[in-house]
Amino acid sequence: MSSFLSLKAATSLDSPPEDIGCLGMGRSGESKSSVSIFSRLFGKKPGHLGQTQDAPGAAASSLPLPPEFREDIRTARKSVKRFLRFGDASALDAASSAWERVLNHPAFPGTEARFQLAASNNAGRVLLRRYRAQGRVQDLDRALELWRQAVKLTPPDSPKLPGYLNNLGSGLSGRYECAGRLEDLDEAIGVYHQAVELTPAGSPDMPGYLNNLGNGLTNRYERAGKIEDLEEAIGVYRRAVELTPAGSPDMPGYLNNLGTGLSGRYERAGKIEDLEEAIGVYRRAVELTPADSPGMPDYLNNLGTGLSGRYERWGRPEDLEEAIGVYRRAVKLTPADSRDLRIYLNNLDARLRNRSAHMGKPADRPSSSAFHDTEEPMIE
Repeated sequence: MSSFLSLKAATSLDSPPEDIGCLGMGRSGESKSSVSIFSRLFGKKPGHLGQTQDAPGAAASSLPLPPEFREDIRTARKSVKRFLRFGDASALDAASSAWERVLNHPAFPGTEARFQLAASNNAGRVLLRRYRAQGRVQDLDRALELWRQAVKLTPPDSPKLPGYLNNLGSGLSGRYECAGRLEDLDEAIGVYHQAVELTPAGSPDMPGYLNNLGNGLTNRYERAGKIEDLEEAIGVYRRAVELTPAGSPDMPGYLNNLGTGLSGRYERAGKIEDLEEAIGVYRRAVELTPADSPGMPDYLNNLGTGLSGRYERWGRPEDLEEAIGVYRRAVKLTPADSRDLRIYLNNLDARLRNRSAHMGKPADRPSSSAFHDTEEPMIE
Protein backbone atom coordinates (compact mmCIF):
# COMPACT_ATOMS: atom_id res chain seq x y z
CA MET A 1 0.00 0.00 0.00
CA SER A 2 1.19 3.48 -0.78
CA SER A 3 2.40 5.50 2.16
CA PHE A 4 3.57 8.75 0.69
CA LEU A 5 1.00 10.94 2.37
CA SER A 6 -1.41 11.06 5.25
CA LEU A 7 -5.18 10.90 5.10
CA LYS A 8 -6.87 12.66 7.96
CA ALA A 9 -10.52 11.78 7.83
CA ALA A 10 -12.86 14.30 9.34
CA THR A 11 -15.14 12.94 11.99
CA SER A 12 -18.75 13.27 13.00
CA LEU A 13 -18.04 11.89 16.45
CA ASP A 14 -17.52 14.13 19.46
CA SER A 15 -13.74 13.83 19.21
CA PRO A 16 -11.09 13.06 16.57
CA PRO A 17 -11.04 9.44 15.43
CA GLU A 18 -8.78 7.14 17.37
CA ASP A 19 -5.84 5.79 15.42
CA ILE A 20 -5.10 2.49 17.13
CA GLY A 21 -6.41 -0.59 15.40
CA CYS A 22 -5.66 -4.29 15.27
CA LEU A 23 -2.22 -5.08 16.64
CA GLY A 24 -1.41 -1.40 16.71
CA MET A 25 -2.27 -0.87 13.05
CA GLY A 26 -3.42 2.58 12.13
CA ARG A 27 -1.15 5.41 11.19
CA SER A 28 2.45 4.37 10.81
CA GLY A 29 5.45 5.62 8.91
CA GLU A 30 6.95 3.54 6.19
CA SER A 31 8.90 4.17 3.01
CA LYS A 32 8.64 2.67 -0.43
CA SER A 33 11.30 1.60 -2.86
CA SER A 34 9.83 3.74 -5.63
CA VAL A 35 12.08 6.56 -6.84
CA SER A 36 9.29 9.13 -6.80
CA ILE A 37 9.63 12.12 -4.48
CA PHE A 38 6.51 11.12 -2.57
CA SER A 39 7.73 7.60 -1.98
CA ARG A 40 11.19 8.72 -0.92
CA LEU A 41 9.70 10.95 1.74
CA PHE A 42 8.35 9.35 4.87
CA GLY A 43 4.62 9.72 5.09
CA LYS A 44 1.94 8.23 7.24
CA LYS A 45 -0.12 5.22 6.32
CA PRO A 46 -3.73 6.39 6.05
CA GLY A 47 -6.14 5.04 8.60
CA HIS A 48 -9.43 4.33 6.89
CA LEU A 49 -11.50 3.17 9.81
CA GLY A 50 -14.12 5.70 8.83
CA GLN A 51 -16.43 7.89 10.82
CA THR A 52 -19.57 6.64 12.50
CA GLN A 53 -22.76 8.55 13.11
CA ASP A 54 -25.97 8.40 15.00
CA ALA A 55 -28.54 7.55 12.37
CA PRO A 56 -30.94 10.49 11.81
CA GLY A 57 -33.68 10.36 14.38
CA ALA A 58 -32.25 7.25 15.98
CA ALA A 59 -30.65 8.71 19.07
CA ALA A 60 -31.93 7.02 22.18
CA SER A 61 -32.68 10.43 23.68
CA SER A 62 -35.40 10.98 21.06
CA LEU A 63 -37.21 7.79 22.03
CA PRO A 64 -39.23 6.91 25.12
CA LEU A 65 -36.92 4.88 27.34
CA PRO A 66 -38.43 1.86 29.07
CA PRO A 67 -37.78 2.31 32.79
CA GLU A 68 -35.80 -0.94 33.13
CA PHE A 69 -33.13 0.41 30.71
CA ARG A 70 -32.80 4.01 31.88
CA GLU A 71 -30.01 3.50 34.40
CA ASP A 72 -27.85 1.48 32.00
CA ILE A 73 -28.33 4.00 29.18
CA ARG A 74 -27.48 6.83 31.56
CA THR A 75 -24.32 4.95 32.57
CA ALA A 76 -23.36 4.37 28.92
CA ARG A 77 -23.78 8.04 28.02
CA LYS A 78 -21.81 9.30 31.00
CA SER A 79 -19.03 6.80 30.35
CA VAL A 80 -18.64 7.81 26.71
CA LYS A 81 -18.48 11.46 27.74
CA ARG A 82 -15.78 10.59 30.26
CA PHE A 83 -13.77 8.80 27.60
CA LEU A 84 -14.09 11.68 25.15
CA ARG A 85 -13.08 14.23 27.75
CA PHE A 86 -10.31 12.42 29.60
CA GLY A 87 -9.32 9.49 27.36
CA ASP A 88 -10.14 7.01 30.12
CA ALA A 89 -10.24 3.64 28.33
CA SER A 90 -11.99 2.00 31.29
CA ALA A 91 -14.94 4.26 30.57
CA LEU A 92 -15.46 2.41 27.30
CA ASP A 93 -15.56 -0.86 29.24
CA ALA A 94 -18.30 0.57 31.42
CA ALA A 95 -20.24 1.88 28.41
CA SER A 96 -19.94 -1.40 26.53
CA SER A 97 -21.09 -3.42 29.53
CA ALA A 98 -24.06 -1.12 30.00
CA TRP A 99 -25.19 -1.50 26.40
CA GLU A 100 -24.76 -5.29 26.53
CA ARG A 101 -27.00 -5.37 29.60
CA VAL A 102 -29.61 -3.49 27.60
CA LEU A 103 -29.31 -5.76 24.57
CA ASN A 104 -29.40 -8.95 26.62
CA HIS A 105 -32.23 -7.90 28.96
CA PRO A 106 -35.24 -10.27 28.83
CA ALA A 107 -37.53 -7.32 28.11
CA PHE A 108 -35.48 -6.01 25.18
CA PRO A 109 -37.10 -8.13 22.41
CA GLY A 110 -40.50 -6.74 23.36
CA THR A 111 -39.53 -3.08 23.08
CA GLU A 112 -40.39 -0.77 20.21
CA ALA A 113 -38.45 -1.53 17.02
CA ARG A 114 -37.06 2.01 16.87
CA PHE A 115 -35.60 1.62 20.32
CA GLN A 116 -34.00 -1.72 19.45
CA LEU A 117 -32.36 -0.27 16.33
CA ALA A 118 -31.08 2.81 18.15
CA ALA A 119 -29.70 0.71 20.99
CA SER A 120 -27.92 -1.65 18.58
CA ASN A 121 -26.45 1.28 16.65
CA ASN A 122 -25.17 3.06 19.74
CA ALA A 123 -23.77 -0.15 21.21
CA GLY A 124 -21.92 -0.72 17.94
CA ARG A 125 -20.41 2.76 18.06
CA VAL A 126 -19.09 2.18 21.58
CA LEU A 127 -17.59 -1.14 20.54
CA LEU A 128 -15.91 0.44 17.51
CA ARG A 129 -14.45 3.13 19.75
CA ARG A 130 -13.11 0.48 22.10
CA TYR A 131 -11.68 -1.48 19.18
CA ARG A 132 -9.85 1.63 17.99
CA ALA A 133 -8.58 2.38 21.46
CA GLN A 134 -7.66 -1.14 22.57
CA GLY A 135 -7.42 -3.24 19.40
CA ARG A 136 -9.74 -6.05 20.52
CA VAL A 137 -10.98 -7.72 17.37
CA GLN A 138 -13.96 -9.29 19.13
CA ASP A 139 -15.31 -5.77 19.69
CA LEU A 140 -15.15 -5.09 15.97
CA ASP A 141 -16.87 -8.36 15.12
CA ARG A 142 -19.64 -7.65 17.63
CA ALA A 143 -20.14 -4.13 16.24
CA LEU A 144 -20.43 -5.54 12.73
CA GLU A 145 -22.99 -8.08 13.94
CA LEU A 146 -25.11 -5.31 15.48
CA TRP A 147 -24.93 -3.06 12.42
CA ARG A 148 -25.73 -5.88 10.01
CA GLN A 149 -28.81 -6.63 12.08
CA ALA A 150 -29.80 -2.96 12.12
CA VAL A 151 -29.47 -2.70 8.33
CA LYS A 152 -31.45 -5.89 7.84
CA LEU A 153 -34.33 -4.77 10.09
CA THR A 154 -34.57 -1.17 8.85
CA PRO A 155 -37.15 -0.46 6.11
CA PRO A 156 -35.51 0.54 2.80
CA ASP A 157 -37.23 3.94 2.82
CA SER A 158 -36.26 4.77 6.40
CA PRO A 159 -34.20 7.96 6.90
CA LYS A 160 -32.19 6.00 9.46
CA LEU A 161 -30.85 3.47 6.96
CA PRO A 162 -27.99 5.60 5.51
CA GLY A 163 -26.56 6.09 8.98
CA TYR A 164 -26.62 2.37 9.72
CA LEU A 165 -25.05 1.60 6.34
CA ASN A 166 -22.34 4.18 6.96
CA ASN A 167 -21.55 2.67 10.34
CA LEU A 168 -21.45 -0.84 8.89
CA GLY A 169 -18.97 0.47 6.32
CA SER A 170 -16.81 1.94 9.07
CA GLY A 171 -16.71 -1.40 10.84
CA LEU A 172 -15.84 -3.27 7.66
CA SER A 173 -13.11 -0.74 6.91
CA GLY A 174 -11.72 -1.34 10.37
CA ARG A 175 -11.62 -5.09 9.80
CA TYR A 176 -9.89 -4.55 6.47
CA GLU A 177 -7.23 -2.49 8.24
CA CYS A 178 -6.86 -5.31 10.74
CA ALA A 179 -6.92 -8.42 8.56
CA GLY A 180 -6.32 -7.07 5.05
CA ARG A 181 -9.18 -9.03 3.49
CA LEU A 182 -10.17 -7.39 0.23
CA GLU A 183 -13.74 -8.68 0.51
CA ASP A 184 -14.23 -6.51 3.61
CA LEU A 185 -13.01 -3.44 1.75
CA ASP A 186 -15.20 -4.21 -1.27
CA GLU A 187 -18.23 -4.63 0.98
CA ALA A 188 -17.41 -1.41 2.84
CA ILE A 189 -17.27 0.52 -0.43
CA GLY A 190 -20.57 -1.03 -1.47
CA VAL A 191 -22.41 0.00 1.69
CA TYR A 192 -20.84 3.49 1.60
CA HIS A 193 -22.20 3.79 -1.94
CA GLN A 194 -25.65 2.79 -0.69
CA ALA A 195 -25.46 5.33 2.14
CA VAL A 196 -24.61 8.10 -0.34
CA GLU A 197 -27.32 7.06 -2.79
CA LEU A 198 -30.01 6.99 -0.08
CA THR A 199 -29.06 10.34 1.47
CA PRO A 200 -30.83 13.53 0.27
CA ALA A 201 -28.47 15.92 -1.49
CA GLY A 202 -28.97 18.64 1.10
CA SER A 203 -28.41 16.45 4.12
CA PRO A 204 -25.70 17.63 6.53
CA ASP A 205 -24.59 13.99 6.74
CA MET A 206 -23.71 13.77 3.04
CA PRO A 207 -20.14 15.18 3.22
CA GLY A 208 -19.18 12.66 5.88
CA TYR A 209 -20.59 9.75 3.90
CA LEU A 210 -18.79 10.95 0.77
CA ASN A 211 -15.54 11.30 2.68
CA ASN A 212 -15.82 7.75 3.99
CA LEU A 213 -16.53 6.47 0.48
CA GLY A 214 -13.49 8.35 -0.79
CA ASN A 215 -11.31 6.80 1.90
CA GLY A 216 -12.49 3.31 0.97
CA LEU A 217 -11.84 3.90 -2.71
CA THR A 218 -8.39 5.30 -1.92
CA ASN A 219 -7.58 2.23 0.13
CA ARG A 220 -8.61 -0.03 -2.73
CA TYR A 221 -6.55 1.99 -5.19
CA GLU A 222 -3.53 1.55 -2.96
CA ARG A 223 -4.24 -2.18 -2.77
CA ALA A 224 -5.06 -2.95 -6.41
CA GLY A 225 -3.78 0.08 -8.33
CA LYS A 226 -6.94 0.59 -10.40
CA ILE A 227 -6.95 4.17 -11.61
CA GLU A 228 -10.76 4.26 -11.75
CA ASP A 229 -10.86 3.92 -7.95
CA LEU A 230 -8.54 6.89 -7.57
CA GLU A 231 -10.53 8.96 -10.07
CA GLU A 232 -13.77 8.22 -8.24
CA ALA A 233 -12.16 8.99 -4.88
CA ILE A 234 -11.05 12.40 -6.12
CA GLY A 235 -14.56 13.06 -7.40
CA VAL A 236 -16.28 12.21 -4.12
CA TYR A 237 -13.71 14.17 -2.10
CA ARG A 238 -14.52 17.18 -4.30
CA ARG A 239 -18.21 16.74 -3.60
CA ALA A 240 -17.54 16.50 0.13
CA VAL A 241 -15.62 19.78 0.00
CA GLU A 242 -18.28 21.49 -2.11
CA LEU A 243 -21.12 20.43 0.19
CA THR A 244 -19.37 21.35 3.44
CA PRO A 245 -20.39 24.78 4.84
CA ALA A 246 -17.71 27.42 5.22
CA GLY A 247 -16.41 27.43 8.76
CA SER A 248 -17.12 23.74 9.35
CA PRO A 249 -14.43 22.08 11.49
CA ASP A 250 -14.61 19.14 9.06
CA MET A 251 -13.42 21.21 6.09
CA PRO A 252 -9.64 20.91 6.68
CA GLY A 253 -9.84 17.12 6.81
CA TYR A 254 -11.85 16.94 3.59
CA LEU A 255 -9.45 19.33 1.85
CA ASN A 256 -6.49 17.29 3.04
CA ASN A 257 -8.02 14.10 1.67
CA LEU A 258 -8.71 15.76 -1.69
CA GLY A 259 -5.08 16.88 -1.76
CA THR A 260 -3.92 13.35 -1.06
CA GLY A 261 -6.00 12.00 -3.94
CA LEU A 262 -4.62 14.63 -6.30
CA SER A 263 -1.08 13.89 -5.13
CA GLY A 264 -1.64 10.20 -5.83
CA ARG A 265 -2.79 10.99 -9.35
CA TYR A 266 0.25 13.21 -9.86
CA GLU A 267 2.49 10.37 -8.78
CA ARG A 268 0.67 8.07 -11.20
CA ALA A 269 0.38 10.31 -14.27
CA GLY A 270 2.81 13.17 -13.67
CA LYS A 271 0.37 15.96 -14.52
CA ILE A 272 1.68 19.12 -12.91
CA GLU A 273 -1.81 20.60 -12.60
CA ASP A 274 -2.68 17.85 -10.12
CA LEU A 275 0.33 18.72 -7.98
CA GLU A 276 -0.43 22.45 -8.16
CA GLU A 277 -4.03 21.88 -7.07
CA ALA A 278 -2.91 19.54 -4.29
CA ILE A 279 -0.57 22.19 -2.91
CA GLY A 280 -3.41 24.71 -3.07
CA VAL A 281 -5.87 22.58 -1.12
CA TYR A 282 -3.19 21.63 1.43
CA ARG A 283 -2.60 25.35 1.98
CA ARG A 284 -6.30 25.87 2.57
CA ALA A 285 -6.38 22.98 5.03
CA VAL A 286 -3.50 24.54 6.98
CA GLU A 287 -5.04 28.02 6.88
CA LEU A 288 -8.40 26.76 8.18
CA THR A 289 -6.93 24.67 11.00
CA PRO A 290 -6.42 26.16 14.48
CA ALA A 291 -2.75 26.30 15.44
CA ASP A 292 -3.28 23.99 18.41
CA SER A 293 -5.29 21.38 16.49
CA PRO A 294 -3.89 17.84 16.66
CA GLY A 295 -4.41 17.63 12.89
CA MET A 296 -2.11 20.54 12.10
CA PRO A 297 1.18 18.58 11.95
CA ASP A 298 -0.38 16.14 9.46
CA TYR A 299 -1.55 18.92 7.19
CA LEU A 300 1.79 20.73 7.40
CA ASN A 301 3.61 17.50 6.58
CA ASN A 302 1.46 16.96 3.51
CA LEU A 303 1.93 20.55 2.36
CA GLY A 304 5.68 20.09 2.76
CA THR A 305 5.56 16.91 0.72
CA GLY A 306 3.67 18.67 -2.07
CA LEU A 307 6.17 21.53 -2.11
CA SER A 308 9.00 19.00 -2.12
CA GLY A 309 7.45 17.34 -5.14
CA ARG A 310 7.33 20.64 -6.98
CA TYR A 311 10.95 21.33 -6.04
CA GLU A 312 11.91 17.95 -7.48
CA ARG A 313 10.01 18.83 -10.66
CA TRP A 314 11.29 22.37 -11.26
CA GLY A 315 14.22 22.85 -8.89
CA ARG A 316 12.96 26.18 -7.53
CA PRO A 317 14.77 27.07 -4.29
CA GLU A 318 11.72 28.90 -2.93
CA ASP A 319 9.74 25.64 -2.90
CA LEU A 320 12.55 23.90 -1.04
CA GLU A 321 12.79 26.68 1.54
CA GLU A 322 9.05 26.72 2.13
CA ALA A 323 9.00 22.94 2.47
CA ILE A 324 11.75 23.13 5.10
CA GLY A 325 9.76 25.80 6.93
CA VAL A 326 6.52 23.81 7.08
CA TYR A 327 8.32 20.64 8.10
CA ARG A 328 9.95 22.59 10.94
CA ARG A 329 6.49 23.74 12.04
CA ALA A 330 5.20 20.15 11.92
CA VAL A 331 8.09 19.00 14.10
CA LYS A 332 7.62 21.85 16.55
CA LEU A 333 3.91 21.15 16.98
CA THR A 334 4.31 17.38 17.45
CA PRO A 335 4.62 16.01 20.99
CA ALA A 336 8.01 14.54 21.77
CA ASP A 337 6.53 11.11 22.49
CA SER A 338 4.51 10.94 19.26
CA ARG A 339 5.43 8.19 16.84
CA ASP A 340 4.78 10.66 14.03
CA LEU A 341 7.72 12.82 15.11
CA ARG A 342 10.22 10.45 13.48
CA ILE A 343 8.37 10.79 10.18
CA TYR A 344 8.43 14.57 10.23
CA LEU A 345 12.08 14.66 11.28
CA ASN A 346 13.03 12.40 8.39
CA ASN A 347 11.12 14.56 5.93
CA LEU A 348 12.85 17.66 7.28
CA ASP A 349 16.22 15.92 7.14
CA ALA A 350 15.70 14.95 3.49
CA ARG A 351 14.96 18.55 2.53
CA LEU A 352 17.96 19.86 4.48
CA ARG A 353 20.13 17.41 2.57
CA ASN A 354 18.71 18.81 -0.68
CA ARG A 355 19.59 22.30 0.42
CA SER A 356 23.13 21.34 1.42
CA ALA A 357 23.66 19.66 -1.95
CA HIS A 358 22.39 22.78 -3.69
CA MET A 359 24.64 25.06 -1.62
CA GLY A 360 27.64 22.75 -1.55
CA LYS A 361 28.05 22.57 2.24
CA PRO A 362 27.23 19.98 4.95
CA ALA A 363 23.59 19.66 5.87
CA ASP A 364 22.10 20.83 9.13
CA ARG A 365 20.96 17.71 11.01
CA PRO A 366 17.67 18.28 12.81
CA SER A 367 16.80 16.48 15.97
CA SER A 368 13.77 16.72 18.16
CA SER A 369 15.95 18.26 20.87
CA ALA A 370 15.91 21.43 18.82
CA PHE A 371 12.16 21.64 19.42
CA HIS A 372 11.48 19.44 22.46
CA ASP A 373 13.02 18.65 25.82
CA THR A 374 13.90 15.05 24.89
CA GLU A 375 16.11 14.03 22.04
CA GLU A 376 14.78 11.87 19.21
CA PRO A 377 17.58 10.33 17.12
CA MET A 378 17.37 10.58 13.37
CA ILE A 379 16.56 7.49 11.35
CA GLU A 380 19.43 6.60 9.07
